[in-house]
Amino acid sequence: MAFCSKSWLKCVQAAAVIGLVTGCSSSLPDYTMDGVTVPLARCDVDPRTFSDAESLGTHGRGACTVRDAYRITAMEGVQFSEPAIVNCATAGRFKDWLQSVVQPAAVQSHRERVTHVTIAASYACRGRNGRRGARLSEHGFGNAIDVSALRLADGTEFNVERDYYRSALLKKIRKGACGLFSTVLGPGSDRSHRDHMHFDLSQRRSGQAFCR
Repeated sequence: MAFCSKSWLKCVQAAAVIGLVTGCSSSLPDYTMDGVTVPLARCDVDPRTFSDAESLGTHGRGACTVRDAYRITAMEGVQFSEPAIVNCATAGRFKDWLQSVVQPAAVQSHRERVTHVTIAASYACRGRNGRRGARLSEHGFGNAIDVSALRLADGTEFNVERDYYRSALLKKIRKGACGLFSTVLGPGSDRSHRDHMHFDLSQRRSGQAFCR
């Protein structure tokens, strides 16, 4: 077992040999705010008018603060696998995606509506892609939501990790999100997004969307 009575470096080296870092403090912060733009507080339509939602007001603490936060369990007849905590703008844009992209695509390709989505992540105070020392994720502002699966009314399920490359529906709804969200990521973007689709409303100086 490694102990930290010596220097931090020796402790980490010893721990690496046996695969342990217990008792050693990391030199990296949970996240950095360098280059991070805090979302503007805006709420055009109260999410409670189109979803099963509870207003949380201001949620979180420190840098990881969500203004106009809502806990949502269902939206436009679509049940969430778990409550999603997002800001008002993200809730509204997710509703637009369900209405204008997801449901039409599902009905066109399978003649069934989507009734359930699996939420992989919403509010979370962490660095991007879960890496320590990385820029604060848009999830830390409730400005992002991740989806890992969806289910149709007839019970047919589409799992992003399992079905993405053979599912025209999943590819179509991901592509359709690019006109609504600032960032759209999924399988093929990087290893961190191989099992879900990530949508956020990050604010860039260029004003351009990042769909990869």
